[in-house]
Parts: sequence; structure tokens; C-alpha cells
Amino acid sequence: MKNNIFKQTIFTFTELGANLDSNHIVFTVEKLVNDFMERFEYLFHYSQTTGRPKEYKPSELLGFYIIASIRGVTSCRKMANLLKNNDESLNYILNNKKPSKSTISNFKNENELLISEFFYYLVNIGIELDLIGKEIIGIDGTFIGANASAINCASRKE
Repeated sequence: MKNNIFKQTIFTFTELGANLDSNHIVFTVEKLVNDFMERFEYLFHYSQTTGRPKEYKPSELLGFYIIASIRGVTSCRKMANLLKNNDESLNYILNNKKPSKSTISNFKNENELLISEFFYYLVNIGIELDLIGKEIIGIDGTFIGANASAINCASRKE
């Protein structure tokens, strides 16, 4: 007797974002990415001379990267696993596309400048809207030993 394996069909939304609350963070991220894209269009352009056309727009992957970062996910593998839950907000930001771990990793590696400039852009918007004060600076207080040697460790005061 053969084992029958039933494969479930992939669920797709007919109208993306219809079930999301109008105040959902994904709409804010989409607006910020679009504004950033209009102001810094040159950062989004990279020429492709060979191969088939890219399936994902940099703005889609940037929006997905931001949503995943908001959720505390920074690993490319964990980002790809987020897509397995069929979350409507992620489907909305990616236009019903499902990038693989390697696609996410390639985007992250090839667009480090784009990602860092976007976060810098967000900080400047926060300062302009008085959401972020310029008086206080927060730093990570992790104690790191240089070359894993007790002699080369920096003290908290240093």
C-alpha cells in the first residue's frame, strides 16, 4: 500500500491588505519606502546585464526587510521562515511573492548601503517630527574581549 501524501494548495489573497487594519504598520512602512525611493532613486538602481530579469523589486524586499526587523528577525533563514505562515502583511508588502532564503541573503549583501541609508533616513524623520530627541545617546554596553585574551579586555570605564 502506498502512502498518500496530500499537498495543500497555496492560499493567495484576492485583494492584498483588505483584512488588515487601516493603522497597520505595513502601510506606514510602505509609505516610508515609497517616499525614500522617490528621494533617493539612485540607490535603488542596479544594472543587470545578464540572466533573466529579477523577480523582486528592491522596494519590495526593503519593505519586507524592515517589517522583519520590526518583528526582531534579522537572520535570512528566519525571514524566509516568516513567509511560511502566510501572513497577510508580508504578502501585502511583497505583492504575494515568496522570496527564498538565498534571495533575501543576496538582497541583504548587495544592498547594505541602501538598508543603512534607509535607517538613517528614518532617524532623520524621527528627529524632524520630534519623536527622537538629540540630547540622549544610547549605546550597547556589551563587554567584548579583544582576541579572547584577559590581558586585552577593555574595562567599562574605557
